[in-house]
Formats: sequence, C-alpha cells, structure tokens
Amino acid sequence: VARVRPSARPAIEAAFPLESYRPGAAARLRFYSRARGVILQVFRAGTETGRIAPSDEMRGEPVGPVRQLGAVRSGRVVWIRVQRLWESGFYFARLTGAGGKVGYAPFVVRPRRLGEHRVAVVLPTLTWQAYNFRDDDGDGDEDTWYADPARERSVLLGRPYENRGVPPHYKHYDQPFLRWLYQTGRGADYLAQADLEATNGRTLARAYDALFFPGHHEYVTAREYDVVERYRDLGGSLAFLSANNFYWRVDRRGSRIERISHW
Repeated sequence: VARVRPSARPAIEAAFPLESYRPGAAARLRFYSRARGVILQVFRAGTETGRIAPSDEMRGEPVGPVRQLGAVRSGRVVWIRVQRLWESGFYFARLTGAGGKVGYAPFVVRPRRLGEHRVAVVLPTLTWQAYNFRDDDGDGDEDTWYADPARERSVLLGRPYENRGVPPHYKHYDQPFLRWLYQTGRGADYLAQADLEATNGRTLARAYDALFFPGHHEYVTAREYDVVERYRDLGGSLAFLSANNFYWRVDRRGSRIERISHW
C-alpha cells in the first residue's frame, strides 16, 4: 500500500486503546506528546458537507462541550464519557493546542445492542493500524510490516495514527460513504472489527439483513472470518465497497496483531 505522505503540520498525538465503545461507557484517551493550552471536543464524523482535501484532517459536527485541558504530556490520561444519547457511528476527539497543534483520536460508538438498525457498517480498524507507519519506539524505523516485512511481522493497536491522528486513506475509502449515509438519512449500526470478533454468526444473522464494509478491509482474524462466513451461510448479505477484502489473516496477541498468511 502507498504510504500517505506524513503531515508537516504541528500535531498533538493521542489515542484510545479500544476500537469501539458502547453508549454510557467511559473511554480512556492517552496522550503521546506534549502540548500547551490544549482544548478537547468530541465530534461525529461523516456529518460534514463536502469532501475532505487534506490527509491530516477530520470533520464533523460537535456532540460534546469544549473542555479546557491546559498543558499535557506523554502518558497523561483523560476520561471521556460516551453519552447515552449518541447514536452509533464514527466519532473522534479533536485536540487543539498552542502553536497551531491539532490532533484527532477516532473511535467507533457501537450500538447498545446489535440490531438497532437492520444494516451494519463495519469499519476496518485493524487494517488502519496495519497501514499506520508511525515510529512507535523512536528508533527511526516505521513500525509496520509495510516498511520492512522481513523485520516487522506485527503492529501495535491502540496507538495514534500518522497525519495528526487521521486513519490512513480515510478521506478516500471511508469518509465519502459515511457522509452519503448521513446526508441521505440511512440509519445503520456501526461496528469495529473487534465487535465482530466478540459475537457470532447466528447473532449477527438475527440482528442484520446486511453488513457493509466500506473501507479497505484487508486484515482479519480467524474469529472474524468465521463469524462473517457463518453469518453469510445463514442468509446474511455482504457488501464490499473496496478492494482486497479478507485478504490476509492476522492473529491478535494482546495489544498487537501479527500477520500470518493469505486467506
């Protein structure tokens, strides 16, 4: 995959350790860099009008109040309450600070229960991290198997993305479809890949008529593969809107995924 050119604009690095949260949950946001005069606000992505031009920008409508955090440093943790009134969707915490620093920390809000809508949108949360060229350990090498497949077989989850925290290729693969869904009033449940792993095919078949995979859903675990295959065999419909879906098997090992082999 082509690496998105890293942004040269000043950034605040922060990330949520989990791929998704249920309404009412407390989400833990961890900072990975220093900044002064930091302001935090949560937005729902895909509610904006128009396409996004920069690769280091996310847009949406605010769903929470502005919070003044002041000075932050690497390792600081801030808790964010996922409000019960928030609909299932794709959200992000926007962070702004002194010196023009900006950062985005995205997360999925899954439904309170599966089947609140008859259609679910599954976002490629594992694949986003596989495409994340961030140098996590500061040794000068990007920590993804795309940089050096012989040396790197695993990537860390729950870390900030390059380009101020925007998921790789988000503006091309994901944002246009999310915006179309919202503007046309098509309701859907939103799921992360971890949410598919946490359920089973029969439960999905009772909850949904169709699963939509709008992004480049390349890397999946054996558990996710089996769940989706069982869902299909029980009559569920699948819609893949990008290429190379279910192409590589990965195994979860704690907070990392390891690339194993082609499916």
